[in-house]
Amino acid sequence: MSLAPDPNYRVPQAASPDHEILTVHSLPYPRARVFAAWTHPDLHAQWWGPAGFTNTFYNYDVRPGGEWRFTMHGPDGTDFENHSEFAHVVEGECLVFDHVTNPQFTVVVHFSDDGDGTRLEWHMIFEDAKTCAAIRSFVGDKNQENLARLEALLRDTPADAACWRELVVLREFPVAPQAVWRALTQRTAEWWCPRPWTTPVVDWDLRAGGRCRTVMRGPGGEEVDLMGTILEVTENERLVFTDSIKPGWQPASETFMIGVFELSPLGEGGTSYRASSRHWTDEATARHATMGFRAGWGAVADQLLEVSRDEAGRA
Repeated sequence: MSLAPDPNYRVPQAASPDHEILTVHSLPYPRARVFAAWTHPDLHAQWWGPAGFTNTFYNYDVRPGGEWRFTMHGPDGTDFENHSEFAHVVEGECLVFDHVTNPQFTVVVHFSDDGDGTRLEWHMIFEDAKTCAAIRSFVGDKNQENLARLEALLRDTPADAACWRELVVLREFPVAPQAVWRALTQRTAEWWCPRPWTTPVVDWDLRAGGRCRTVMRGPGGEEVDLMGTILEVTENERLVFTDSIKPGWQPASETFMIGVFELSPLGEGGTSYRASSRHWTDEATARHATMGFRAGWGAVADQLLEVSRDEAGRA
């Protein structure tokens, strides 16, 4: 199952200096933590925007083609709707996204080691030099305010906080939680792993302490057999499992992750879907991210939405 970044992708570059706003900043924190602050919705929402602004994130799907939709709330009560689409993600190294709402531009962020800290290169690339000049007149100071908030978050969030070892996909589904829950728990084989892989075996005993086994099969016939235990089942709201405990409450020989699916009702019959993978160590988090968590769990969210729509149509 290959979920690696596209090796042929060409990172955008400005046509000339007057089409680009560049902000360079060094942070005295490890690159993995800085990258996490840019890719975890709960962390990113805390520092994004100039001083005094707050955010509400709705969709946060950090993979090529994934959406980032949020409302930025100004200190005077004005709301600013924002829509971006991710174009390229290299774990711990590079993020590229297109700001789709006006003014339109492309953001390229490079992360590199700077001693024990991180060097950040933040490019805002515009097709039109006139638009770039208009934005340049005020955005430089605002970007510095933004980065000061990022640095404060990194300083004030303990290094052992659980958020640094959690990977998250956040989506809004235009389907009621009851239909999403049925798709999640009763039609699991249809969405569990990214196509063209399939899931010929789903053996879940949906209760705390119940067995949780899936077998994933690749197009070449290769198989991955995963066995674990259900930790929590709250109908229409929350499903938690782990591969670190085997059936009968027996410890696994290796611990890797806890998987959490959370559903919350939205207005007009929709669902806020949050899927997260929580890890015991920074190394396990990095390994899961490099394995392709963002692309894989993002694709799985698409497939779950597809099955949920069908399930809603059957009701």
